[in-house]
Amino acid sequence: MKESFRQVYIGDVSLRNPLLMAPIFTGYATPEGLVTTKFTDFYELRARHVGALMPEPFCIEENTREIACQAGLYNDDMIAPLMMFNTAVHQVGARTVAHLSHPGRLANPDLSEGPVLSSSSRPCLGPYDKPRAMTKEDIQRTKRRFAEAAKAAARAGFDLTELEFGHGHLVAQFLSPLVNDRDDGYGGTLEKRARFGLEILEALRQEVTLPVMVRLCGDEMVPGGLGLEDAVQLSVMVEEAGAAALNVSVGSGCETPDWCYGHESVDMERSWEAAERMKKAVKLPVVAAGGVRSPAVARNLLLSGRADLLAVGKALIADPDFAGRILGTVRGRYRPCLGCLEGCLNLVRQGGSLECMSNPQVGLNHREGTLPKTKSPKDVAVVGGGPMAMEAAITLHQRGHEVTLFNAEDAYLMTYDGKDEPELVRDLLEFLKAETRRKVRVVVSDVALLNLHGKFEAVLLATGDEFESLAGKLSAESKSRAEVLSRLTRSLHKAVTAGYKAALKI
Repeated sequence: MKESFRQVYIGDVSLRNPLLMAPIFTGYATPEGLVTTKFTDFYELRARHVGALMPEPFCIEENTREIACQAGLYNDDMIAPLMMFNTAVHQVGARTVAHLSHPGRLANPDLSEGPVLSSSSRPCLGPYDKPRAMTKEDIQRTKRRFAEAAKAAARAGFDLTELEFGHGHLVAQFLSPLVNDRDDGYGGTLEKRARFGLEILEALRQEVTLPVMVRLCGDEMVPGGLGLEDAVQLSVMVEEAGAAALNVSVGSGCETPDWCYGHESVDMERSWEAAERMKKAVKLPVVAAGGVRSPAVARNLLLSGRADLLAVGKALIADPDFAGRILGTVRGRYRPCLGCLEGCLNLVRQGGSLECMSNPQVGLNHREGTLPKTKSPKDVAVVGGGPMAMEAAITLHQRGHEVTLFNAEDAYLMTYDGKDEPELVRDLLEFLKAETRRKVRVVVSDVALLNLHGKFEAVLLATGDEFESLAGKLSAESKSRAEVLSRLTRSLHKAVTAGYKAALKI
């Protein structure tokens, strides 16, 4: 069903629709922080239906990286590649937003020289260095770095900027009463804790004419942290300080990462409720963000008026046409995000580059979305009924082959009897089944391989993948929900990737 989503404005910048792609780390930049062709191709593919696109968070100085190959906006060499990036995204109709962030105590200790800075010396949970409380000189220098990064973004052709006041990053570390124990003008009351961020916002507004969005945390979801009532008050302060829009999520990358990054185990309704509360408190456009994994949920959030715009991240990794499915301009089932954070967060933070446990094309060397067509179409038999076989059959069909899938059972479906059934994993299996039945001929038969040779030009054996046997084992072992999801999604990714790569060889 095609919905009517109108053009919206952030400041004086028009967006063709109210959908944004949220910033996602890719690891596709160079170690020097320059964006690459792979970086641009990844985002250009996902920009085709959104109103605006935010590429990965830009570090504002080399010593503040969260991942090894993070794009930056802190020297002149970075401008020309970003100009090409912006041209590519603009050509498909989307606006671009430079998301500027300083991680503070979330900085990667392996990539930082000198002390990690924060509002206080309270460390971040996990493998992070204990920070040093920022001096007034540090505060002034950091404000200048943000302003310089914004000027670089304007030179590179971005349409808007966004400041990160949430996600447990540096400004959030000042806002949070759990972290900020300062007794100077930057600590204590909410007004004093907000001072640092508001001064950064003012510095940007003095240096650039680009509208400035602000990413706010609606609730850190931890006792003693920034709560919803303070966050609503903060939204009013940010509006009065001249922000062009608010982008609302919940959680902290330090204390509550599952909420911050939208793991499937948490109910992201809390994030949407926070956006709704702020929308009632301010006149600015409000963006709801976090955990949107179905087009129906996305449409409901917008059409019900709970938010003015919607930011979607991980669902667009799994399905580059996800925004088009929200709009109703792209038909068919969507390839679902599993909400596992394995390939889009854990792998990237461990030094790898972005992959997707649901979509095997993400991260491969050939340009995603341009599946190489075969020059010699064949009549191909695929034997198997698991995810590897289904992905292989779908890919072979897309490459131009005639495909018949032979399976001993009518329908493959993982059986998992645990109390916390991973529904998003089931969603992917249902997607694969539906696409297989729609695109290829399925024969239910316990056929011997010898009967196929001579009848088909190629036979692909795709049985016994690890996923098929692992599901039952995990159920029997009564593993925790988190471990079940992690192991299932990793084995599922291994299976669909194997099927995809096998299909490329025929």
